[in-house]
Amino acid sequence: MLYVRDINVRYSEVDSQGIVFNAHYMTYCDDTFESWFRACFADRLQSLGIEIVVKRAIVEWHASAGLAAVIKLGMRLERVGRTSFEFGFEGSIQGARAFVAQVTYVAVGSRTFRPQEIPDKLRSVLARDA
Repeated sequence: MLYVRDINVRYSEVDSQGIVFNAHYMTYCDDTFESWFRACFADRLQSLGIEIVVKRAIVEWHASAGLAAVIKLGMRLERVGRTSFEFGFEGSIQGARAFVAQVTYVAVGSRTFRPQEIPDKLRSVLARDA
């Protein structure tokens, strides 16, 4: 895994069944990506003249996470294209797989929000961490 962090499930994230509401799994992935990205770039994203947006996301659940669970969430680079890149995520609880996700991100112009080529600075970080 390229990057791993722990997610502590909070009361506000569980539904009436006592398990994490589905949408929060995507938040966990997004927060993990952002944490890794900030560690690599700090505030330099704006200097690249782009924004990073989600194009596609797929989640597959294997087990439920409940209140106070600790999800160990790992992230790995799976693909880099001309304007997009894809990360795979795997969340586990006490060593057992809880969910996997695949998220495709697209580089877009910060003013136009149209896809544009991944800047060399970002491409080099992705290549380094592949």
